[in-house]
Amino acid sequence: MPEEVAVESNTPAQQPAESSSQKAVETLVLDTNLFIKGLPVSHISNRFVTVPDVVHELRSRASKDRYKEFELKYGMELIEPDGESIRAVGNFAKKTGDFASLAVADIKVIALAFMLEKQANGMKNLRLEPVKNPDISNRELLRNARVAGTEQKEQLEDIEEQAERAERAERAEQGVEERAGQDAEERAEQANNEARLETAADEMAA
Repeated sequence: MPEEVAVESNTPAQQPAESSSQKAVETLVLDTNLFIKGLPVSHISNRFVTVPDVVHELRSRASKDRYKEFELKYGMELIEPDGESIRAVGNFAKKTGDFASLAVADIKVIALAFMLEKQANGMKNLRLEPVKNPDISNRELLRNARVAGTEQKEQLEDIEEQAERAERAERAEQGVEERAGQDAEERAEQANNEARLETAADEMAA
């Protein structure tokens, strides 16, 4: 049976009764939100992994206590993703426009899930290129791309319209000069993230 790897969701869900039988996924990759929000995930898997950066991101005493309690009760493996996986996720995020909004820890968590999935099942469930101009009427494509919902066109149009309204309001309030300054800061942050990722990838490859 192919091994399944998943990244934990940030949305709380009702936790069913635990069982010693086969659970939903073989390995669950956890991010910081699990310990900040105290989300229940023990019913999903028997194996839990994360990257050391997630532990370093825990600032509050409550989140640190949750991590220690979780580690003692269910076990936790700290794994660094390899350089190839970090580069694959970083390049993908650049192509989708998400790179600037992702911290190094975020990219490493995704890269760890990528690496473990590739080790378990090869590339059959993974992609290196985003879906370009998807046909929203093609339900099989939507399933493969893991796009949820039944009225995708209307939902996407609503989201785009809301984003455009918010952007216009922000420009009107803050002015073009301030916006230009923010863009410069974002470019600087992206360049900094790229440098840090390259360093992390090189360290993993060394």
